Amino acid sequence: MSSISNYSSSSIFFSATPDQSQQDQVFALLSAHCQTKEEKEKNIDQAFLLAKEIKAPEDLCHALFVVGNYCLSLHTDSGCRKAYEAALFLKGQDQGMEEALLFILKICMELKTEDSIILAEKICEENFRDLTHVAYQSDFQKIQSQLKEVALGVRVFHFIETNDFESLKEEIDNLYPKPPDKLFHFTKKFQTDWIGPYEEEEINPLQYACYLGKKESAQQLLDSGAPVNDFRDCLFTQRSSLHFALDAGHPEIALLLLSKGAQDNLASCASEHGREEYQLSNEWGSMRTCLSALHMANI
Repeated sequence: MSSISNYSSSSIFFSATPDQSQQDQVFALLSAHCQTKEEKEKNIDQAFLLAKEIKAPEDLCHALFVVGNYCLSLHTDSGCRKAYEAALFLKGQDQGMEEALLFILKICMELKTEDSIILAEKICEENFRDLTHVAYQSDFQKIQSQLKEVALGVRVFHFIETNDFESLKEEIDNLYPKPPDKLFHFTKKFQTDWIGPYEEEEINPLQYACYLGKKESAQQLLDSGAPVNDFRDCLFTQRSSLHFALDAGHPEIALLLLSKGAQDNLASCASEHGREEYQLSNEWGSMRTCLSALHMANI
């Protein structure tokens, strides 16, 4: 308990009282008001340390399960790792651990990051054989079947981000004789200037390469059959890889896309908005218009 007093009042809004049980202290830490995500993470870490000291098995399981849920509420790779550590303490305690593992796996699958997929694979490898409940075994098998596809998507976006177009080509070639269409439609959440500073949108591999300016990766995807006119609705407009390239200021990639038959559907929204030129991005990004950007790309 001395470790609690080491937290300053600015980093944690909780103070233990002598008559509080360890379990009460854990819940007080987790429910304390925090001004930042960092403060919340500190509270969770401290609550986890306290929970591990609880002696009564039932109270221990309850506290660790709640700690794990709070870890997952962070919706981060580190939160999933901490939740898994908490779940391991529940091993052998009826179905508590198995239920906790499923929650962690589902969050890992939602995150779709390299670290989260590695953790998900580790959880499946280390625990599947020990599952005792038939329903949980079935759920694990479903997740394992989805995991390979999600892992492929994570690798594809990683190769694009690092512009490792040779590994990207190898990944696509490994799908043969199956067509790589599914690969082109993988998505990841990504923050762009188009949506705003605190929002994310779903972005496919070609759009990601175009937005980041990874010309070689974009070329590889196009050569492998990625559709150049990958339009989708976004704030009442039709956005495609062309607009991601223009929005991020990559005219050389816009030229590449135009040479492959890219169409400009965004400008056609002018009539709906009563403007001759439809602004490509909002106040958070450049003020370049779609038509002027197209002209720039063609010069």
